[in-house]
Parts: sequence; C-alpha cells; structure tokens
Amino acid sequence: GTWFRDLLFFSRQIGIDPDTGQEVPVDAGAKVAGRLGGFELGLMDVKTRAHGPNPYANYSVVRVKRPLMGNSYIGVMGVNKESGSALEPYNRGGGVDAKFVFFKDLTIRGFAARTWAPHLRGRDYTAGGGFEYRSNLLYLFGGHATVQPNYNPAVGFLMQTDHNPTFLAAMLTPRPKVRGLRELNFEAWIYHTPNTQGVLQLQEWRSTFRAGR
Repeated sequence: GTWFRDLLFFSRQIGIDPDTGQEVPVDAGAKVAGRLGGFELGLMDVKTRAHGPNPYANYSVVRVKRPLMGNSYIGVMGVNKESGSALEPYNRGGGVDAKFVFFKDLTIRGFAARTWAPHLRGRDYTAGGGFEYRSNLLYLFGGHATVQPNYNPAVGFLMQTDHNPTFLAAMLTPRPKVRGLRELNFEAWIYHTPNTQGVLQLQEWRSTFRAGR
C-alpha cells in the first residue's frame, strides 16, 4: 500500500539542495546493476562538490535482493553519506525488507531499518509490516509501523518522526444479479497514529457506499 511512504534511500536527495531545491554540481558518479548467483545487486557511488552553503559529499548505496517463488523476495540495503559538514560529517543507514506472496491473493510485507548520525544516539530505528488480500469480491489491507524520534535517513525520504501509524482498510464489491445494477461497493478505512509515547496525534476514518450501473 501507499499509506507508509518513508524510504531509506531516495535518489532525488543527491545533487539537490534540501532547503532551496537548487541543483548541486555532481563531480562523478557510477551505477552498476545486475544478477549474480541468484541475487539481484545494485551499487551506486556519487560525489558532489561544495556549492554555496552545501559542503562536498560522497554517497554510496548497496542493494542486494534475493528473489523467491511467486514474486516474493528478501532484501538488504546499506547507505553511507560522507561530507565536509562539521555538524554532520556522516550519515549511515542499513535495513532489511521482505515480501511474501501466498496463493497470488495474499501479500505480506515487512521491513526494519536503522540510521547512525552524530549527536543522535538511541531510538534511531524504524520497523513495520503489513498485509494485503485482493480478490474479485473482497479487498483487505492492514499495516503498522514505528518511526523512532532519532531515525534520520539523510539520503532517504521521511514524512514524520516519532509516530506509530496504523492503517486498516476493507472493500467489498459484490455483483448482484439485478438488472441495471452492475456492482455494489462498500468501503471503509481508519488511520490511527499516536507518537512513540502513546499520545494520539491523528485519527481519521471514512466509510462509503456506491452502486454502479
């Protein structure tokens, strides 16, 4: 699902000023992707020069994925940023993720990641999982995650820290044998997110009904 959009690595963070959105010059870069012994491999290394308030930086990313039966997989990733910044000379991250598909209708996903940065110690991880079931009649989705306050993927994408979001959704689409009525659609979802201390930050829910001709 798209309810949880955080990423340990987001390529658009490279070569872009995070505050102004202006381009930062890239001195050199290389990317290699392929297969080796049943594994899918991806390597990238990019060096950007000092530009305005942005110090020089070097970005390295390694991704290894092991495909399994039925579009399932297990993967790991490592991200390293070294820079000339006196406040944050490095930012590193590592994570593991998995997807398991059962009978083509049920998909289960899970992930965990941790970051390392100066001045941020402890409570520096994220983890979560979810399931999705899809058939002609019924759609179910559920997910839960935690993002700790000091989790800081500088080369990734992070919507919010210090929260424990949960999302549940269900949709029922029967097709009654009634003339002029093609499909009924019952849909409901709830989004609930307290912070990591259990204090509620946001809760939303919605239910709808539609009849299609």
